[in-house]
Amino acid sequence: MRILISLSGADIYVINAARAQCPWDSEIWLAELVAKTQRAKKMTASDVNSWDENSVLLRLNPSSGRQATPMPPGTMTRAGEYLMRGGMKKAAAYAAREAAKNARGLLPVYVLGIKCALADRDKEWLMESTRKAIDSSIVPFPRLYEKLVELKSADNNFDIDTEMIEALRQLRTRDPDNILWPQILGYVRFKRGGWEVVDAMYQMNSAIEGGATNKIPYVIAATASHLVGNPGRAVDILRKGLTVHPDDLIMKNNLAYILAHMPKGIQEAADMIPWLEKNYGGKQEIIDTMAFVLMKAGKYRECRQKLETILRLEKEGTLFWFRA
Repeated sequence: MRILISLSGADIYVINAARAQCPWDSEIWLAELVAKTQRAKKMTASDVNSWDENSVLLRLNPSSGRQATPMPPGTMTRAGEYLMRGGMKKAAAYAAREAAKNARGLLPVYVLGIKCALADRDKEWLMESTRKAIDSSIVPFPRLYEKLVELKSADNNFDIDTEMIEALRQLRTRDPDNILWPQILGYVRFKRGGWEVVDAMYQMNSAIEGGATNKIPYVIAATASHLVGNPGRAVDILRKGLTVHPDDLIMKNNLAYILAHMPKGIQEAADMIPWLEKNYGGKQEIIDTMAFVLMKAGKYRECRQKLETILRLEKEGTLFWFRA
């Protein structure tokens, strides 16, 4: 019957006869779907046999009783791809969800799910389909990892879980010349803290050596270096960053703070106070730094004035209130 359909040029009458004889044949079912939806485009909306999107949705549902037959996930995926290309997005999404129920690691099912989830703007479904596509791939496409990272960093809700780490590690390996991946991986490692701060330092240094010119790699690499007990390296990184971003408030603030931890750097940090005073813009973290530098420089009266400013402006129980 399949050969006869091909030889007939997908004649509707031949397809009807084939469907009657072989109602469970997935290829004949797919041929009917394609042939009759194509014909429906040329028919009027009032035609009772029209295969519009609502009619297709009924026929995709095995429980509808309208010429419906449960089909293998591979067939439903091909049907969904066809429907998506034809603009029947609701029907395609239904086919994708039905296919996923019994997919058992069939990669094209999850790829279709990604397409439909993007069309529906369904983040949860998109995340699930992307994860399953990665798990089902022998060598996952880098774009799948990119999509996962994109989803886990959307809406200002930056996930720092193990799944994010693994996706970024894969991207670092597969796209080693892209300085975006070490920056994001370094940020995630830094946020996770503990021993991972060491890797954060390595990743951000790698990004800087690769040509990164934005501020974040310099700031995090310097902070991480300071946290692991290497303030000299931290100072060098910030000085280098300031050659790219002269008079950047965050980097100058961090430089003054780290210098104040070094006996030979206290005077230089103190010399930066007038500039910080002029440019701090009411930011409590800058006042906190100035207070710390003044304390280390032995200027306790000026230090106390800064601390009183923080205590006056900050709510009781906040971080800067506690530090003050």
